[in-house]
Amino acid sequence: MLQIFFMKNRKCIQLVANITNLFFVVSKTHTYFFDSTEIAFTKKSMSSIIKKTDFQIFFGKQVEKFRIEQNFSYRQLAQRCDIDHSNISKIEKGEINIQLSTILQLSQGLNIHPKELFDFDFDLEKLDIHR
Repeated sequence: MLQIFFMKNRKCIQLVANITNLFFVVSKTHTYFFDSTEIAFTKKSMSSIIKKTDFQIFFGKQVEKFRIEQNFSYRQLAQRCDIDHSNISKIEKGEINIQLSTILQLSQGLNIHPKELFDFDFDLEKLDIHR
């Protein structure tokens, strides 16, 4: 039996297949093999797990919300924050993990308290910090 799943992540995994209790993962540079007993989650549990990147996306949506409320373009906010404009877009899309100093720069550029950037609904119990 062959099951193929395409998975999206930063390691660019191309294929996951199950061939009679043996799982393998092929990336651009490595192939990983797992016994089926090592796979400890189901499709349902996978969908209920919030990844760290989801948290970045929620954060990015907050940045975008405040930027749009203040009618700033990417470039205008970038100038106010001393951050490259292409990184503003990546932050808003949750594509990059930023440092605390960047959060401070963003809040100063948006003229808001840093805690406002974290004012979104998020279920911490579902966060999988190991991903």
